[in-house]
Amino acid sequence: MPHYPKPFFRANRGLWYIQIDGHQHNLGSGSAEDADIKAAELKKSLREAPCEQTPAVDSRAVVGLIQEFMAHVRANFAEDTIEWYRYRLQLFVNYLLDEDKSDLLVSEFKPHYAQKWVNQFPDLSPGSKRNYIRAVQRVFNWGEELGCQGHLEMSHREPFRNVTMVTFLRDRWANCV
Repeated sequence: MPHYPKPFFRANRGLWYIQIDGHQHNLGSGSAEDADIKAAELKKSLREAPCEQTPAVDSRAVVGLIQEFMAHVRANFAEDTIEWYRYRLQLFVNYLLDEDKSDLLVSEFKPHYAQKWVNQFPDLSPGSKRNYIRAVQRVFNWGEELGCQGHLEMSHREPFRNVTMVTFLRDRWANCV
């Protein structure tokens, strides 16, 4: 159900507030009608203000691609699906941060990064490990489906699509030696 922000009174401060997009705006003291008028003016000014983009990671970075993918998932999928991807991809991003690879470009990504990440979880079942890898694979496949090769510098990267991780790693390792 959508949330429509309404003014609320904080008795301990004697002030009216409204919460919009996670930020509380002070509407001042006065009556409830005054607060409603100020809230309407604030909403109008926020709608008419030029959009400020939140600073995002460079989309050529793996972390930036994951951010873009999660924005797509949040806009187009059910809550359970959002949580499924969020949990697994957050673990992967945390791994990249721990390994000082937060600025790793998509063009530099190697599948063994994902395999090393999954190998950190020895107690996971093979099915769970597959799902962790699948979440990462989906991010890259989504980037390619979108036609972002030039934007994401992915044109020379082999896709994960229709390839098991073991086969993909074996083929990539053959080229690395």
